[in-house]
Amino acid sequence: MTLDVLMLPFANICAVQPYHTQPLMQCISNMFVYRCQAWTKWAELMDMHKEDTSVFFLKTLPQKRRPGCQGAEQEFKWTMTTVLESPDESASQMALKEIARVLCRAPLLVFVLLPCITGVQLTINANTADYRLPTTPGRDQSLWCTAHNHTQEEELLWFRDDGRVNLKDGNQVNASNICVSPVTVDDNGVSFTCRLARNGSVQVSVVLDVRFLPILSGQDPPTVQEDRDVSIDCYVKANPPATMVWEKENSTLILDKDHYQVFQTSELFQLTIKNVKKSDSGAYTCVAESESRIVRQDFFLIVEDSRLAFPTEAVIAAAVVVLLLCIFAIVSRRKRIFKCFKRAGVSPSSTAL
Repeated sequence: MTLDVLMLPFANICAVQPYHTQPLMQCISNMFVYRCQAWTKWAELMDMHKEDTSVFFLKTLPQKRRPGCQGAEQEFKWTMTTVLESPDESASQMALKEIARVLCRAPLLVFVLLPCITGVQLTINANTADYRLPTTPGRDQSLWCTAHNHTQEEELLWFRDDGRVNLKDGNQVNASNICVSPVTVDDNGVSFTCRLARNGSVQVSVVLDVRFLPILSGQDPPTVQEDRDVSIDCYVKANPPATMVWEKENSTLILDKDHYQVFQTSELFQLTIKNVKKSDSGAYTCVAESESRIVRQDFFLIVEDSRLAFPTEAVIAAAVVVLLLCIFAIVSRRKRIFKCFKRAGVSPSSTAL
């Protein structure tokens, strides 16, 4: 027998005979895991052994492990090892009685009683551990959270990812139910967590695994001129993930890395064509295959002849030069211009007859 045996849960408290070490080990096991009533049975067993075994036990303990607050847990484990490895049954029984003394120390008492204090266990749809729940779009998915091993009414909380779910009165104590109605593709990967209100560390979660065929979407790329780059964006949703390929005119596209570039994420399958030519015009198809089902989305690309771009910058520069020359000419001949205006403003003089 090893020390690990002490941590195994047992369905019922054992009926112990006072002079048999094996059943005593099982009773201590029950005391550690879920069966707090074993404390009462333990006290009864210890009363049956009135001998004072303190001297024997203290002599067997190393000096550094004499009773004290520090190292109480290690001392207890050492004691249990002594019991399990001792060939002398009477010595084992005497050591077992001393275990009761060790358990009375406050630090170790908290350690041992922890299963009794927080022994409540939560399940979602009868699952005690976190798990993934396969489902499909359009169905109503019911989630039941139940508290087990509780000795009082326990308030339960539900969370959708990090947000708390509002529950109606009467749907929070000991058992609680929420319903995802209807399930959509956007619910894929969403986590629902049931948590004990008085102890947030006691919880269990379920992640929705929404299975659906690929959903493709996207728009035709804009008309592009020759010798420019263009991208075709195919947006995809699928669970499980789909195998993606590009086709042109119903034939698998041969991806020349100098002319084509493919970029793929969980939601985007993008084809970029570099330095497009007139021959690149035509229908392109985004193909997704998942679970032996194929879905297609068509895109149409139009490539125009390249045109000489209007020399906007050159025209602006020429206009600026002409404007500056005009201003310079006006400034340099301003005197003559002013004289012309003065002569035009003088009235003709009268002549004597």
